[in-house]
Amino acid sequence: SAGGGDTIVWDGGRPITLSGDGVITLQPGPFRVGGGLFADMSGAAHRLSPGRYSVAGPVAVGDGGGLAAPSTQTSFTAGEAATVSGTGQVEGRLPPGSWLLLGPGRVALEGTLQILTGDGQRDASTATMENGSYEVTVTVADDGTVTVDALLDGTVT
Repeated sequence: SAGGGDTIVWDGGRPITLSGDGVITLQPGPFRVGGGLFADMSGAAHRLSPGRYSVAGPVAVGDGGGLAAPSTQTSFTAGEAATVSGTGQVEGRLPPGSWLLLGPGRVALEGTLQILTGDGQRDASTATMENGSYEVTVTVADDGTVTVDALLDGTVT
C-alpha cells in the first residue's frame, strides 16, 4: 500500500525490484546475510518510510475501486502510513558500512569462523544458536567483503 489509498499488487512468481530514497523497516523474523540481506516477508506488514519509490517487474496497480491495471513498472510516493507485505523472501543490497542486528531468536553462521568462548578459541565452518539473545554486527567493505561479529548468549553448537 503506497499510503494514499493506491495498491500495487504482485503475484507473478517472478522477482520484482523496489528501489527508492526510503527504507523498509522489517518486522522481526528470519533473515540471512551473505552478499546481501535476505529476510522473510511472510506474515506481517512492514513499514515503508515516506519517500519516492519505483517498482520494476510485473505488477498490477489500482486504487481499490475496481480492477487493477497491469504494468511492467510503476513509481509512487509513499506517505506516512505506507506498508509492504508479501510472502517469500526480500533481498536487499548492503552498501559499504556497518549494521547492528539485535534480538532474541535463532542465529546460524556459516563461513570461515573463529569461535571464542570461555574455554578458548577454535576454528569452525558453522555455528548455530537455536534460541537466545544476540548482538550481530555486519560490516561490508568497499570491495564487497562481508565480516560478521556475533555475540551470542545461548547454547551454540
